[in-house]
Amino acid sequence: ECDYYAGPGHKWLLGPEGTGALYVRLDLLPSLQPAAVSSHAALNWDNAGHFEPASGSSEKFELTSSNVPMLLGVMAAIDFLQGIGGMPAVQERWQGLTERLRRRLSAVPGVAVTSPPAGPTASGLVTFTVAGWEPRALVTPLWEREKVVIRAVPFPAGVRASVDFFNTEDEMDRLAGIVATLAKQGPAA
Repeated sequence: ECDYYAGPGHKWLLGPEGTGALYVRLDLLPSLQPAAVSSHAALNWDNAGHFEPASGSSEKFELTSSNVPMLLGVMAAIDFLQGIGGMPAVQERWQGLTERLRRRLSAVPGVAVTSPPAGPTASGLVTFTVAGWEPRALVTPLWEREKVVIRAVPFPAGVRASVDFFNTEDEMDRLAGIVATLAKQGPAA
């Protein structure tokens, strides 16, 4: 029940970077035009300039040959996720871990969680601020002292943790504990 849907093959799907998919409802396919075309975009053509578009075909978006290893990588990622219970199990897992991290961080004095709470707009991304700390300045001690990979984001300004199903409860607790220590010490430490 959607018109268009695009998604990356990497990130949460765990496939190779540079892969993805575009779904277009079949009756809307003729109205969507490619930015550039190749012979795949034509039902037929000739060197005299005759061009009959393949407006109802998804092949009109194929500009060159396919990168088979990348496509196989996405397929392997999908097979892997299906093998561990499918996307519902993956989603349930990261939602639980994300909520655990949100609760732990929210309990730390001076920490404000700015990402959406559980619900339809929630994701495995937990963005937070620590009073007295510039987000970029907080990233450095997290890496240097504890080897926590995290990044600063510009809007809303904060530090963002990316939680996925393969993370552990201990990792969520450890991150919250490290942030609590840094919040108590302040940036001068």
